[in-house]
Parts: sequence; structure tokens; C-alpha cells
Amino acid sequence: MVSWNPDKVDVKMVSKDSQHILVHVKMLVHSKLDFFLSAMYGKCTPVDRRGLWSSLSEAVSKVEGYPWIIGGDFNIVRNITKSVGGGVRDAMGMKEFNDCIMRNSIMELPHTGCAFSWSRNWEENGMVWMLDRVLCNMEWLHQAVGCRVNVPIAQEFDHCPLDVSLHYDVPSDPKPFKYHHFLSFHESFQNIVAGVWGEEVDGHEFHKLQHYFKKVRSKLKELNKVAFSNISVRVVEM
Repeated sequence: MVSWNPDKVDVKMVSKDSQHILVHVKMLVHSKLDFFLSAMYGKCTPVDRRGLWSSLSEAVSKVEGYPWIIGGDFNIVRNITKSVGGGVRDAMGMKEFNDCIMRNSIMELPHTGCAFSWSRNWEENGMVWMLDRVLCNMEWLHQAVGCRVNVPIAQEFDHCPLDVSLHYDVPSDPKPFKYHHFLSFHESFQNIVAGVWGEEVDGHEFHKLQHYFKKVRSKLKELNKVAFSNISVRVVEM
């Protein structure tokens, strides 16, 4: 399904099938960007998804010369690093997906936010996979300068949404957290981690994981500051 605000964009249907909807979009406010959008939901088996790869290839001639952005649930990862848990990976399915990307001269837009977009029974040694993604052609990169993709935490569903922003303010990069191995030797380390991980947290699995990681990071930064700051001064005083 594709929905839109008619006061902000003009959308015309180009083609559709059971896995792929292609529309022509004209921005009416803020930007005069004129582009094509493919929204999709890939089927579960490699054989059925071949229809999606063919549909994308057929769309190339329809969007020629225009920016083209492609997004949705492809129901397949691109490589084994994009999945945790589950059974044997679909090697043929991954190859056919990557072949489609290469053959049609499209590329994946990098994203911020969650590393994985789908989960199942994560708390019970389940799975987290990157099934949802945003692709584009070279014209999109040239004309939609400043485009950013974010994958926020899923709130109600097992899939995370994909947020594509065309206009953004460049944020200042937060200072990264660096884990030092010596922290694990402190007498409080085990209690800190166990205490945080034992907290009851409501919400989706992604929300719970983010809470645990954020809380542990905060506690370890505090431990590092209290127990290990100004080491050189402490050594001299000793």
C-alpha cells in the first residue's frame, strides 16, 4: 500500500503487481523533486521472489533519467552478517538479490538507527534480521542530496519502520563510548551488568535491548570515571 498527502505531493500509479508498486512522485512543497518510488513486499521463498527481481528489472526502463528510490521488506538479507539466529541462510536467495542490485545499477542507502529491522522471539534465543532496506539509483544520489535513512525501534510490530528524510540539519556527532577491557576486572563490574540486565522493561524486544545497552553504557562510563580517572595522578600519589 502507498499513501500520501495530496497537498504536498502529486502521485501517479505506473505499475503494480503482488510484490511491487511503482509510482511517479512530484513534490509540491519545499522541493520540486520529481522522482519514481518503488514500494515492495518480497514473498517468502526464493522462487516467488524471482518475480520481484524481474519486476525491478522491468522498471529500469520506465524510470530512466529520473531519480528512483526503492524501499520495503525484501524478505531476504544481503549477506549472513545481516542476520542473527535462525537456521541455515538462503545462499541462493542472497545471491539473486545481490545480482538484481548489480544488474540494475542500484545501490543501498546507508542508514542510522537499528542494525536489524525484524525480530522474532528475541528473548528466547530467536532471530533478528535486516530484511527491510532502501535502495536507489545514481540519479537519486545526484538530485536528492542530503537524503538520510533511519531505522527507528519497532513499537507495535515485528518490523521496524524505514524513515527517509530529504531535508535535515547536520547533527553534531556524539562522543562514542569506548569499552575498556580493564573495566571487567573491577569488583563491581559483574554486579553492574547483572543488575541492569535483570531490570523489567516493557515494550518490544528492540526497545528492551536498546534500554539495556544504553543503561550498561551509562553505568560503565560512571565506573570508569570514578574508579579509573586520573590514573597518572593516582600513581604518583601512591
